[in-house]
Amino acid sequence: MRKPLFTGLAAAALATLPMAGASAQGNSYCNGMVQAASFYSTTDSTSTRSTVSYFVIVQSMVEQSLQIEVTFRDRRNIVIGGGSGPHGRRLGPWGTSQPIQLGVATLANPSGTGGLNVPTDLAAGTTITCRVLVRSGA
Repeated sequence: MRKPLFTGLAAAALATLPMAGASAQGNSYCNGMVQAASFYSTTDSTSTRSTVSYFVIVQSMVEQSLQIEVTFRDRRNIVIGGGSGPHGRRLGPWGTSQPIQLGVATLANPSGTGGLNVPTDLAAGTTITCRVLVRSGA
């Protein structure tokens, strides 16, 4: 039995629609060895200011332990110092994850608005380099 043409066209049209917010989660680095499982921020506020900290959770996607370096460059110049890194970390084998602070911004309002767009700006400014750690005697 043939599928109606409309069904095929509708599915093709839906496949081309952007998925809001989902594109940055799961970004792959180092030829798929590391994944950005999540980008997020936390906010500490006073009555007049807020301090926003930005993070990435990196996750290993390979069986070997890795030495990674995470660097963040803020293209909007909101983060103090324009970015951070490189942050060197050891990441265990498959499924191991850890949070890494990408930067901190001080904003002139208690709500934390006006900072970086999470996850878009964080994903755009994050680079990760990797090296597989080889066990001695292997």
